[in-house]
Amino acid sequence: NPIPETSAQPTGTRQEDHMLKGDYYGALGVSRGASLEDIRGAFRKVALKYHPEKNPDRRSEAEKLFQEVCEAYEVLSQSKLRAIYDQYGEDGLKNGGTGNFGVPGGYKFSGNAEAVFQKFFGIDNPFEMIGDFSAMQETEHQFFSKEGARNKDPPQCLPLQRRLECTLEEFYHGVEKMIEIEVTHRDEAGNETKTFTREMKVIVEKGMPCGEKIKFRKQGNERDGWITGDVYVLLDEKPHDRFTRQGDDLAYNCEITLEQALTGFPVDVKTLDDQDVNIFICDIVHPKYTKHMTGAGMPVFQQAGKFGDILVNFNITFPRYLTREQQGEIKKILRATEK
Repeated sequence: NPIPETSAQPTGTRQEDHMLKGDYYGALGVSRGASLEDIRGAFRKVALKYHPEKNPDRRSEAEKLFQEVCEAYEVLSQSKLRAIYDQYGEDGLKNGGTGNFGVPGGYKFSGNAEAVFQKFFGIDNPFEMIGDFSAMQETEHQFFSKEGARNKDPPQCLPLQRRLECTLEEFYHGVEKMIEIEVTHRDEAGNETKTFTREMKVIVEKGMPCGEKIKFRKQGNERDGWITGDVYVLLDEKPHDRFTRQGDDLAYNCEITLEQALTGFPVDVKTLDDQDVNIFICDIVHPKYTKHMTGAGMPVFQQAGKFGDILVNFNITFPRYLTREQQGEIKKILRATEK
């Protein structure tokens, strides 16, 4: 069976044991210093290994392991979530982290492992296309094998993948971009006859998520007697100087003094549509306090008129030194608030 038996390895050393302990790196079989490309490559292997369709005799166990590796990939492939996990562990990640580094309300896996899998591989149902997962390739640009295609149809050339970086403003407003893809033409025997560049228009719709894959049917490699391959454009997000995207929300970090945290202060935020918004914080700001600016975040993809929020997080700067007299005055004030 594709899932190794429990007795195959010493207790505590199996990849499955790491999953049960909430060890995301162990679940994917990578080190804590692994690059994003290493994480993607590892996920490709373990997602195929533990997919329930590949383990019909042990489906219940496979579903659990498959969900674990998809959750691990979802966290480690996003720099914000990975940084929180690296610093505070699984408990800190799922309980909101700490201060302005946390995820408001805590991170929670959607539970839809198939959606993570399909988004990564860029196809709704890989089984229909290839039939046999062992035929899948290990390269970033070509993941499906021609040998698994149905006999009744001509085989299709391997798909190509291209990454396209967009700014947060471009994801907000939507944008059209022209890209060039280098494709090859081969004769029926598989010998390359020519290479040429194909220009393609990529339409990034308002609110599209980072990681979205846009499919261009039959725009890729060509081969005589074969179906032209597809092209997948994977959307990446450039770092922003003010905001960090969290789904449809935008996290904004604000530096304040202890005096401001206790007595109130104004906050000026420039939104992605160039609006200057001023709000006054009347609450006492504690380390996990977050101010929601409702409807000021990202447009919700394919839901016209709906927007996420801006989540204003605060990093409180404490004084480096207080005299005894100052400490005494602060104690009096704080004790008075407890009465």
